[in-house]
Amino acid sequence: MVKVEAEKVKSIGGVLNDKNRPLKERFRALFTLRNIGGQDAIDCINQCFRDDSALLKHELAYCLGQMQDREAIPVLMRVLEDINQEPMVRHEAAEALGAIGCLSVKPVLEKYLNDPVIEVAETCEIALGRLNWIDKKEELRDENPYASVDPTPPASTKNIADLKATLMNEEESLFNRYRAMFSLRNIRTEESILALAAGLNGGSALFRHEVAFVLGQLQEPCSIPFLAENLRDTAENEMVRHECAEALGAIATEECIKILNEYLKDDKRVVKESCEVALDLCDYENSPEFQQERRRKPDKPDDFVTYEDSDSEEETPQQQNEILNTSYNFVDYVRSRESDFSEGRSICQSYASRHILTHDMFKETPISLGNINKVFCSQWLSNRQVVFGTKCNKLMVYDVNMRRVDAIPTLPNNRSNNPDTQHGIHAAQINPSRTLLATGARHSADIAIYRLPTLDPVCIGENGHRDWVFDMCWLDDQFLVSGSKDTKVALWRINEDLIDVPQATGEDEEQTCPSYGHIVPVAVKECRTAQKIRSLCFNQEYKEIAVLSLNSYIHLFNAETFSQKLSRKLPNCQDNVCIACQPNGLYAVGCRSYTLLLDPRTLQAVKKIASRYSGCGIRSASFQENILTVGTGLGMLMFYDIRAGKYLESSINSSRTVVLKASKGYVFPEEEMDGFQQIKYVPAIYTHCYDASGTRLFAAGGPLPANLVGNYAGIWQ
Repeated sequence: MVKVEAEKVKSIGGVLNDKNRPLKERFRALFTLRNIGGQDAIDCINQCFRDDSALLKHELAYCLGQMQDREAIPVLMRVLEDINQEPMVRHEAAEALGAIGCLSVKPVLEKYLNDPVIEVAETCEIALGRLNWIDKKEELRDENPYASVDPTPPASTKNIADLKATLMNEEESLFNRYRAMFSLRNIRTEESILALAAGLNGGSALFRHEVAFVLGQLQEPCSIPFLAENLRDTAENEMVRHECAEALGAIATEECIKILNEYLKDDKRVVKESCEVALDLCDYENSPEFQQERRRKPDKPDDFVTYEDSDSEEETPQQQNEILNTSYNFVDYVRSRESDFSEGRSICQSYASRHILTHDMFKETPISLGNINKVFCSQWLSNRQVVFGTKCNKLMVYDVNMRRVDAIPTLPNNRSNNPDTQHGIHAAQINPSRTLLATGARHSADIAIYRLPTLDPVCIGENGHRDWVFDMCWLDDQFLVSGSKDTKVALWRINEDLIDVPQATGEDEEQTCPSYGHIVPVAVKECRTAQKIRSLCFNQEYKEIAVLSLNSYIHLFNAETFSQKLSRKLPNCQDNVCIACQPNGLYAVGCRSYTLLLDPRTLQAVKKIASRYSGCGIRSASFQENILTVGTGLGMLMFYDIRAGKYLESSINSSRTVVLKASKGYVFPEEEMDGFQQIKYVPAIYTHCYDASGTRLFAAGGPLPANLVGNYAGIWQ
């Protein structure tokens, strides 16, 4: 509730109750009162129930329900009991009583379960279902992204086929059909939207009206033909036609505007008025002011704000004593460990790397890789070994102590392995128990699995992709997901007990590479809306797989069902080639000139981190707790402090941010690069990774232009 002077509230209420005002102005006044809340706003809304516009009164009841203020219950009860009110107004009053969630209204709703107006009776049934659900205190994760109070909770399943079957089952209760409806809405994929649109053919007018409302929330153009069909059907219930008109207004495309203009003079007043309001919504959605507001940076908040109604509880004496006796000093940590104290001790993993970085202690040890072409991926195998993959299809292991590079045989498949199928090893990932390494195979569309720490081959994964595998991530110790240039994601299961390994013959025993099995994916899914999958990661906190495609979309897959949940266009995002996930779920997407931080709940951008250097594209990204490390196309590693909201600053020189600049490495310009020597060459950092202690950083890459051959690798320690 917003605190506003009573006189201002009454002034807004005056606009709402002024019948001479255009309907669109009265609607805006209503929504303002809803956002203000409080008794004065409720009184102003109550006065308007004497109006002769059924559409406006329907919206009055809806807003009172969304406010969830118990002071509105007497008003809504009077509207429900008034048989002179239009059916759509009484229905909305009953739904609002359910939305407020007060169990004391159950007798009133039960009284009208057999109301002669079927829409009122059905709404009372649904509202009672919601109150009974609240009374049972069932726990359910509601993923409603629209901040609306829905008539029912969503269903627990996310299987679109099962949800559609429930949605269209006329024998099922309306309460359960509504639950399926809101689950389909929350999934927000084209498949789920089309399943919802089928509900516009349902037998209940109330049900069809709610489907239209939900499609309006989704604002997806693929639902326009279905909404337009019901709006154009003059035999359709006016309550349904009105909701279809408002949904088209929310989608607000040129096609929607044309359709709405056709029915501005409809015979049904509620339809005509809905088109008027919907066109006003279209104007607002497409106005320069609204588009500018969407792009506008949020106002800077106060530096420090306290709230009297905070839900946090006071600390108990025991908690206070524990806090006061807890040291956050690193020296205390070391001394307690030396003294073998029995109390539990722990250290923030990023402490060491943060300290070394801010005190300018990282020094580069370049690694000579000969004429290897571009390092694309890397992982620390142990405290002394790093594995990495290259564009020239080599899998290498670097021994830090011995300063030696060894090649690991890549795994061929059963098909032809000519050079045309070898486009580099782009990914290397280790499972949580660190017993298996997943990487690319000799054919760039296959995956290879090696056993750790011996690096013996376990199996090769085939028939999952038709083009290069760009990235992969482990979901647990057995299940792996890969993403490819062919826009598909594949789910693999690696269980050595289930893999048939051919027995070596006398000739095979002489080969350098041991025998290994062949597996096929458990499932392969097309990533809808994607063009070439470039990167992916597993979000442990939200149990979802985030997929980044080269057409500037991010896509989410449910890790438990391996089904696509949603896709979102990234704002002004070009050359997005890498994604990383913080343990708490925050996403970081590397783009041409900045890094984008995304809220995992909504995929909305919460921060755009400029790269500070012109033309400095982000090529690799990783989280070390609250430190975001990015490798750039200009041979630099930069470090962003998520908590402080700024780049990590040097403790030696406070006016300087921490930047690690890579050495040149090796580069060989091809003949067509005649002017190359005239510009200063720096390698791109395609990959980087920290060791377990956070005190060593491996960084590698090579020339950014595709037609240059070269490499860079170095250990910072």
